[in-house]
Amino acid sequence: MRGAEPGRDPSKPLRRDWERVRDEVLRRMVAAKFRTHTDIREVLLSTGDEAIVEDTTTDHS
Repeated sequence: MRGAEPGRDPSKPLRRDWERVRDEVLRRMVAAKFRTHTDIREVLLSTGDEAIVEDTTTDHS
C-alpha cells in the first residue's frame, strides 16, 4: 500500500487519541513532505495567497 491507502484500511484500528492528535500529525507530515520535495514546495509557494482546494472524486469524507 502506498500514500493514503494504509489509513483507509478498515481492518486497522485508529489510535484512540486520533481525533485529538490528528491535526498535529497531519501538519508534521505535510511539513516533512514539502521539506523533502523541493519541486512541489516551489509549486506551493508560487500560489501566493490563492485558495487551494482539493478536487477529487475518490475522497468522500
